[in-house]
Amino acid sequence: MVRSFCGAVDLEIHADAKYAIVNNHLIWHGEGWKTSQFHAVEFDSILKTMRYSNWEVFDKSKAAEIKPNLVHFETPINFQPKTGNILTVRDIIRDQVGMLILESKNIVLQDVGMHYMHGLGIVSQFTENITMRRVACVPREETKRIIASSADFMHFSGCKGQITIEDCKFSGAHDDPINTHGTNLQIVKKLKTIS
Repeated sequence: MVRSFCGAVDLEIHADAKYAIVNNHLIWHGEGWKTSQFHAVEFDSILKTMRYSNWEVFDKSKAAEIKPNLVHFETPINFQPKTGNILTVRDIIRDQVGMLILESKNIVLQDVGMHYMHGLGIVSQFTENITMRRVACVPREETKRIIASSADFMHFSGCKGQITIEDCKFSGAHDDPINTHGTNLQIVKKLKTIS
């Protein structure tokens, strides 16, 4: 959660997040990884809306830990994020998916809960006829988290037939809830055409 002052911002960090202050800069880390390349989305706690934000101000600002999970940043005077808002932060790398549906046919996902997916969410590629029924892509309420995926929840690429999305619930995507598109492929051989 954000607390904003003239020339400073305090960030209250979620208890599950692992971080360190190194050379007056905040670094996020976990089991076998660390990053300083962040992407941020700000959640307005009153309007319950999200908008792209920028971690760059924090990256360039001196950071100091006031107490565990409370970090003070010396920021430019004109930088005034809204007190009470929540800044969601993630690594820019999308190296995993929550679920991959590949080269399949007549797929039905029904009564499934996806509560956090690093990178893209449910990725369907080169698949024919997909039904998503009562699929909930939402964080678990008791965790107090607001992000359930670092990118799109449902991603359809190069699919055909019918895609049906019915009675699904989406909350907390760091990008689109649903993204449907083709895929750019390289032509490797031209076959003889039939007239």
